[in-house]
Amino acid sequence: MSRYVRLEVPVSSWIFMDEIEVLGSEDLSGRKLRPSPKGPKDDTGYPKEGSKASGHMNNQVLLYTGEWQYQPADWISYTKEDLKSLVAYVDRNNEAKDFMFDGFLFLPYGPLPNGAHYAPNTALPTDMNDWEHHLDRLFREDRELGALNRAVTETKAELKERNYKAKVVVTIPYPRTDQGNFGDVDGDGINENLNVQEVGEEQVLANRKKVVKWYVDEVYKRWMQADYKELELASFYWYAEFVSRQTSVNEDLLIQWTSDYVHRQGAAFQWIPYYFARGWNDWKRNGFDTALMQPNYMFHNTAEDRLDTIARAAYDHGMGVEIEMNDAVLENSEARDKYYAYLNKGVEYGYMRSFKAFYQQVKTLKQAAESPVPAAREVYDKTYSYLKGTYRP
Repeated sequence: MSRYVRLEVPVSSWIFMDEIEVLGSEDLSGRKLRPSPKGPKDDTGYPKEGSKASGHMNNQVLLYTGEWQYQPADWISYTKEDLKSLVAYVDRNNEAKDFMFDGFLFLPYGPLPNGAHYAPNTALPTDMNDWEHHLDRLFREDRELGALNRAVTETKAELKERNYKAKVVVTIPYPRTDQGNFGDVDGDGINENLNVQEVGEEQVLANRKKVVKWYVDEVYKRWMQADYKELELASFYWYAEFVSRQTSVNEDLLIQWTSDYVHRQGAAFQWIPYYFARGWNDWKRNGFDTALMQPNYMFHNTAEDRLDTIARAAYDHGMGVEIEMNDAVLENSEARDKYYAYLNKGVEYGYMRSFKAFYQQVKTLKQAAESPVPAAREVYDKTYSYLKGTYRP
């Protein structure tokens, strides 16, 4: 006997549906079946701050890093000075007054100068060299992780606080199923073929597992060598923002296997799908410890009630809500109002007091902290009060 019915409709083109009818029979007692008014609510509520599922993080900021075709080519990277106003809440003299974020998610910037792209379905697929190059950048001494370690050291000295450690989340790039020559990750002299059309689904699943295992192991090897005193490797992040079932029938199995593997290393596993992306409501089944939904309200000409929809859907499925901003908030009052709408809804619905993740356009918050313009600086100050749970609309 079934209590609930789930319908999945894969869409490759426009589809229109105005009615769904589910037919059933009476139960053994002879009574007609009726859906529970409570529904399947076992996983309701926003993810808790500081929980094991969140990697013991309260507030996380996304940090894309990579090269691009413009100058300076290394703009999408971070020095100690770039990171200080994220580690610490600083005053207008750049002096630390409190801690700001405690979680730092590093992601590879999608497009690469060689024409490859880290996304599941754009441009050319990445290979082993691209993934290693990302790690080379991530583990630099004077930028990214090395710079974060120095920024934390400096902030702790200023605040006279010994116990704080920054928690790091490392992204697992997406192993694309159109990559026929990824590289030899296990030293057997054979390049890993991830192309479903060439070697079939089962072999591709085995090869993708090899690639993910190699990458996670390489992260830990480099982490141990770096011996960061002020950082903790708390979690891994799945780069693809939707479950790409159209490219592999084993997509869910790969994600579930990845979850098991990172859990065995002692790390959490997290995901931030875009607005109702494919697989969004399967996040827990696929082994993610936390998932936060992207409202994508900041970037589209949509009504504010989009945030209401996301807040309710996230709560009903045990997810969090990603907060989003871009550089327009520094100069444009309409963009600032859109950003503050995220914060206002966080107070209204309660996700302000949950595990939070903030998307920014590279260094938006740093620019806000340093801005002589009161309205721009206010973005930084209000973000801080939101992180601390004291923000009021």
